[in-house]
Amino acid sequence: MAQSDAPKPVYVRVFEYPNGYVGNFHRHRLAQLVYSVRGIASVISDGKELVVSPFQAVAIPAWSLHRVSATGNALLHGVFIDPHVYPAAIGELSQVTITPLLHELIKEAGKHYYDYDNDSIIHHMLNLVVELVDKEETTQPVQALPIIKNSRIRRAIKKCEFQNLSSNEISKHAAYSNRQFSRLFKQETGMTFRQWRAIYLVQHGMRHLGKGMSVTEAAEKLGFCSSSAFITVFKRHVGFTPALMKLAIKY
Repeated sequence: MAQSDAPKPVYVRVFEYPNGYVGNFHRHRLAQLVYSVRGIASVISDGKELVVSPFQAVAIPAWSLHRVSATGNALLHGVFIDPHVYPAAIGELSQVTITPLLHELIKEAGKHYYDYDNDSIIHHMLNLVVELVDKEETTQPVQALPIIKNSRIRRAIKKCEFQNLSSNEISKHAAYSNRQFSRLFKQETGMTFRQWRAIYLVQHGMRHLGKGMSVTEAAEKLGFCSSSAFITVFKRHVGFTPALMKLAIKY
């Protein structure tokens, strides 16, 4: 995605992907901010998966193995940052809140790629982008979904993923006692099955909304008893309602 020799210390490259695009795992020496201007972006890195909306981006440290995929007719902007020039930028995997100012700066810089002079307005805009990304109030802890490696648990969840089953019921499908299942699940993910499942459903909900589903359709698809139940869980985990996210997504 980025060249081994960066053409500029910081630049924005635009990627347009069809619905269902899944990239290859790769790494590079540049830190990267993945921002979805249109559609929904998904990033897998460090054994975790993050799904982000047009209000957020994922910050990926240099040399981190990662894969980017997309839902909807996605338009992604990748901000590539040379860590030798900006050593304080993107030291760990994190989510970044995209403010209106940051949105406009990234979009404008994306029109120029690395075709700009070092004393130009674009150069100063990109320096401001790096500064804003590095601010504490912009960067948030990752609310990522740990990827399950235990094949029995993974198959059981896949088989019953939207049936609103308890950990006790899932453990039976995985051929574990409930106590074994809870212990193994916590060891592998660092969270309870209930906590993990809530993030799992929210991420799938974001993808469904990114494909153009209504809030009601997404709630029904995910097995929620009502749209209001889906809205409550969604807002608790991402900070805004599904309806607001749909307004921000451009199909």
